[in-house]
Amino acid sequence: MEPDCAFYLGASAVGFVEAIGEGLAARNAFLERNAPELVIEVEITHADRGKIERYGDLGVREFWRLRARGDSPAPLRADFLALGRGAVPRSLEASEVLPGLTPEEVCEAVAGVQRSVGLRDRREVVARIVRRRQQASFRVREEGPGYEVRPRKTRPAPPDDSSAAPSADRGTRLAPDSFAGARRAGSRRRNRRARSAYGALRSR
Repeated sequence: MEPDCAFYLGASAVGFVEAIGEGLAARNAFLERNAPELVIEVEITHADRGKIERYGDLGVREFWRLRARGDSPAPLRADFLALGRGAVPRSLEASEVLPGLTPEEVCEAVAGVQRSVGLRDRREVVARIVRRRQQASFRVREEGPGYEVRPRKTRPAPPDDSSAAPSADRGTRLAPDSFAGARRAGSRRRNRRARSAYGALRSR
């Protein structure tokens, strides 16, 4: 079977490129051992009903079927199918091998390429879809649930020692102003006692 398009993706693509670099024999051996992840068929008139299952048995993971009549003005239709060995093909709303890409976007890209007149225009068609998908992905991240910001617990402020009354039983430390005042009061008491003692001695 020869598909219209087939693609290796991820690690398989890297391996395929390395095999090409090693020569024709290595390339052919790689193709025989490894099925592509994605196969695309364009069906213009009729479809081979058994071909899709055979792709799955070979190891192809996803099949895109583009359908349209050559003489019909009807828009192109794309169907995405997930495949597996011995499994019934499963319809997809979006690609699994190219996560999130939809059939509608593929049809838009094909229509844009058909209208384009050069390679630069074709690249711009694809780039426009890629940019739109990136913007949509960014909006989803922005609209996602945010983190709850909880207020930090604060410790109660220590009492202001300068306004606390001195207390010997509780061992409260005197503030610097209170301590200086106590020193001045003690000094005055000592001076009065000294003057009294001096006066008593003179009277003798």
